[in-house]
Amino acid sequence: MFTIRATQKLLLRAMVSPALTDTAPTTKLRAWYADLLPWRPTHLVLCVSERSLLPIVVPAADIRALPERLAVGLREVLVQLGVPEHEADGEIAEMQDYRYGRTANRKVVGSMNSFEQLMRALVEAKETSLEQSLFLANVPCRPLGWKRPWDVTAALFDDALRPKV
Repeated sequence: MFTIRATQKLLLRAMVSPALTDTAPTTKLRAWYADLLPWRPTHLVLCVSERSLLPIVVPAADIRALPERLAVGLREVLVQLGVPEHEADGEIAEMQDYRYGRTANRKVVGSMNSFEQLMRALVEAKETSLEQSLFLANVPCRPLGWKRPWDVTAALFDDALRPKV
């Protein structure tokens, strides 16, 4: 279970209503923040993990399929990070149950705005969604103490694999 914390622009485009109450996430990466980028020639959605600021870029076509597209994009990125497939699949399985909510964390929204500025050049260079996601995952972020979302995410999954002493 997780929440997609969407901007008002995305909520209107997807024609969904945000939940009135919060539910604790069961995913390692917690809630995902999402913003619609109505750019030409391709409309995109930038999704960012609340916990690690890991960015996932997905096409905005068929916006109602956003949760499924986010899961597919996340799995691709996690595999590229070196996360074992069974761990990636476990995270994706937890994402089958979702709800929409409003944005609530200014630090995540600020990071999304920074990522969006960087994405303009990537879109112009015709990078794929996966390439965009991987590039952004390597950008040091101030809310993470200048760590990269890539490293923070990998550490979250590494900790899950270590035996408890």
